[in-house]
Amino acid sequence: MKRTILEVAVFSISVIIILIVSIGLLIDINQGRDRTVNFKIAITSVRKINDSYDVAIKLTNLGRQTAEQVTVEGTVNNETASITFDYLPNDSSDRGVLRFSADPEQFPLQTRVTSYRLP
Repeated sequence: MKRTILEVAVFSISVIIILIVSIGLLIDINQGRDRTVNFKIAITSVRKINDSYDVAIKLTNLGRQTAEQVTVEGTVNNETASITFDYLPNDSSDRGVLRFSADPEQFPLQTRVTSYRLP
């Protein structure tokens, strides 16, 4: 049985589409194996408000995995403050404020991510 040009064209296009989708799925599966979180904390400003100091921070998730309930802790002169970010997708940032009674510009300020949850 002889095939028409239209049948050969439709079959060829279908095979190409199936190959492209298959390759895309394989690439996505392989990239999914290397999903990690990588946080960066940046201090953007320090402001004195009445008897306290507000330290504005920017938390960036440089990784390839979304994180939830990300808790950032800051310590100044044995005083600890923390903030929890509900949701931080990969390659995104969020901002928050840590409040201290001690001046973070006179004492060393240490920040770190203490916990997070993977969705």
